Amino acid sequence: MPGSQALCTDLRADCLPEFRFSTVDLPARLQFDALRNNISAWVEASPLQDPAHGFRTEQRSWQLGPLAISWTVGQEGVSSLRNQARTRRDQLDHWVISLLRRGEHRCRFGDETVTFNQHNLGLYGMHMPGLAERDEAEWVVVFIARDALPEIAPSFDALLGRTLDTALGGLLRSYLDGLTRQLPQMTRAEAPRAAEATLAVLRAAITGSAEHCAAARPQLQTVMRSRVTALIRQNIGSARLDPTRLCRMAGVSRSQLYRIFEPEGGVAHAIQRERLRAIRRALADPAERRSIGRIAEGCGMPDPSSFSRAFRQEFGMTPGEFRDVARSAGGSVLPDSLISGQPRPLDAMFRHLRS
Repeated sequence: MPGSQALCTDLRADCLPEFRFSTVDLPARLQFDALRNNISAWVEASPLQDPAHGFRTEQRSWQLGPLAISWTVGQEGVSSLRNQARTRRDQLDHWVISLLRRGEHRCRFGDETVTFNQHNLGLYGMHMPGLAERDEAEWVVVFIARDALPEIAPSFDALLGRTLDTALGGLLRSYLDGLTRQLPQMTRAEAPRAAEATLAVLRAAITGSAEHCAAARPQLQTVMRSRVTALIRQNIGSARLDPTRLCRMAGVSRSQLYRIFEPEGGVAHAIQRERLRAIRRALADPAERRSIGRIAEGCGMPDPSSFSRAFRQEFGMTPGEFRDVARSAGGSVLPDSLISGQPRPLDAMFRHLRS
């Protein structure tokens, strides 16, 4: 198949196999035919512009047991049709989850039109005839064998042809996005555990039942911690950032928030740690010309004495000492190398390089 190849992107022999497809190196006039051939096993593709203009597309796909995950970036408009004749011929009933990182897909199932975008998840089934259109976009599609989750089939089927806009749906979106980014480095040995964890999160997000949420709690808490940490970083300069405001922004209760960050010393400590790390990164930047006080104020720590005390407690030296070390090293000091106040022992560094 033009533009396609099966490969292993990691130098290790035990890496998870990956299938890669790209039209980038093909002449523009051949790109759409290669794209149409690549997805012909699933849908019939038609161009939304003159095929001679080219259709630059890249795709990477992996299989995790009963799950197939595909990442695609496409720069030109395409219409994809899966009609009744195709669904009857294929006899495929896999569930499908669509996650847009940018752009949007407009899908029509019967008389219903649904828009999938970067703010929701699209759910449908391969047994459903449908027409989809998209312009330039980047998206992830997860195919799920129905037999892998028979216990939640009624709940999943009730959501098909719709978007999942619940709080648990948001966690599922974050989880699937993060999982896809990790797949190129995943080993064969890790794949079964990743598949099991993904099925647990799917059960929780689709049903919302207390039982399934409890079973997926470790994965859901990891995802929520990442989401809240991202919110902290986005609002790092606000001195009013506190647990109450984080609860509102993240859509979680105060008890949930405290439970998520309890292993890390609490929410307030997590906020302070992110502030200090942002300050440390700025101090290590040779292009940063602001005073230490202005940097700290910009990261939500306007009181000089409490900031300096917290910085020394976290990193084992004063902010001024850290900046001097960074400047004497020509800006080559990596912030994380001083997180405990001392450089990593050489043996730990060597283990890290081999990992």
